[in-house]
Amino acid sequence: MNHIKEERYGMILIRLIETIIIGYIVPSLYFWDAETDATTGQTITHIVDGQQRVNALVDFIEGKFTLLKPSLTQLELSEKFANKRFCQLSDKDRISIWSYNVPVAQLSENEFWSHHNLFNAGDIKRMKDIEFCASLILLARDEIINQTIQKPLNDA
Repeated sequence: MNHIKEERYGMILIRLIETIIIGYIVPSLYFWDAETDATTGQTITHIVDGQQRVNALVDFIEGKFTLLKPSLTQLELSEKFANKRFCQLSDKDRISIWSYNVPVAQLSENEFWSHHNLFNAGDIKRMKDIEFCASLILLARDEIINQTIQKPLNDA
């Protein structure tokens, strides 16, 4: 990636974090259940749209980039957040980022999937699709987690 592209990419990441800090809505993440292992029942899910957003949020939380002042568009945010990493933010600001509700659209909710019996009513009633999406977010954040028990989701 050349220098200009890197600079532009960095600006986009910072603007995404700025959007989250402000509390505005970011575009939904779209997931697709690709295949299920017949032996283990584990399903492989792909992020159809939103991989860069997930990675940007994780990278910021892990301290991989700074909110550079020239990339921030809101003056009041610029004064408060300029040139800071996640770990340098106040507890209140870090909590607001942790608790931000990233919109998620599970493509399996499409009528096509229910018509072909991919999810049954019991799965949806027990919120298995939501649990699955939450597990994916944890996988992106924490890498490998134990998905055979509920504890990682409860801890998060």
